[in-house]
Amino acid sequence: MRRYTAAIERAFHLRRLKGVALAVNSPGGSAAQSQLLYRRIRQLAAERNVPVFAFAEDVAASGGYWLALAADEIYAEETSLVGSIGVVSAGFGLSDVLARFGVEAGRRKGRVGIWVQRSPSGPGRGREDKIAAIGVRVRRGIAYHGMSLNVAPNLAHYRAIVPCGIPGPEVSGFGVTSLKDLGIGATLAEMDAALRATFEEAFSARGP
Repeated sequence: MRRYTAAIERAFHLRRLKGVALAVNSPGGSAAQSQLLYRRIRQLAAERNVPVFAFAEDVAASGGYWLALAADEIYAEETSLVGSIGVVSAGFGLSDVLARFGVEAGRRKGRVGIWVQRSPSGPGRGREDKIAAIGVRVRRGIAYHGMSLNVAPNLAHYRAIVPCGIPGPEVSGFGVTSLKDLGIGATLAEMDAALRATFEEAFSARGP
């Protein structure tokens, strides 16, 4: 944290400063630290009256994307992985979708995404694991909102990222799970049908 803060301070105090560029290449990190850096960047930009530009490299996800939002303009390649920001907290009916498969899940205060409570006697021993998330992706200046729900992915892949600023279970006590991991053999076709049915209820137009 200190080295990033020091680098930001140096960047904003260069002589004849015309603007500041942020090169973002991060899968995420602490939500609190992302907010502190975001706030300081905006403060310095206002004090020096200069624009800030963010350039997403391979990954600008979760806390990395949060940091990019401190910029006045964000640039990303079509192949950049961008989004999954933690401040998007709407449930989008995903708890109801999971209930159709017998899974009790929901949001948790202070954490993003949709969570399930593991059985005290099974794998995870009562741990709370994340099973779904809401995200944002930016492409050619347009923000797309979406969601993801783990049906049967290879959970080992999550060891390479920090989902929404939450480290692995050995550090945070939280993990990532899926329907398959919970012992539910749902197919993608079954999940699609459940999503369509639930979304029609959640997003149907309502009259006055």
